[in-house]
Amino acid sequence: GQKVVKHIRRYILRCSCCTTLTRELHRQFCPGCGNYTLVRLPFSIDKRGVARVYYDPNRHPSLKGIKYPIPKPKGGRNNTDLILTEDQLRERRRQLPRRKKKVV
Repeated sequence: GQKVVKHIRRYILRCSCCTTLTRELHRQFCPGCGNYTLVRLPFSIDKRGVARVYYDPNRHPSLKGIKYPIPKPKGGRNNTDLILTEDQLRERRRQLPRRKKKVV
């Protein structure tokens, strides 16, 4: 009753704006242009060690997020502004208050 691994699924992230490839799957924003346009694509490595990315150029891009206009940032301490670039994400994490631990 043992199972044998026949193949391993490997993925790579490709930016739909600047076509930069990255193998860091935890990223949300493109390392090249900084936009939120990374798409997960499967890839394989052959016996010679050459990577091949399986990409369909006729695939339509996702229209998620273009039905309504982006609201203006309101600012303030407890804002819910949209984070559009990686710089804004870093700045937001830096502004979060750090809670002090109580000494008992």
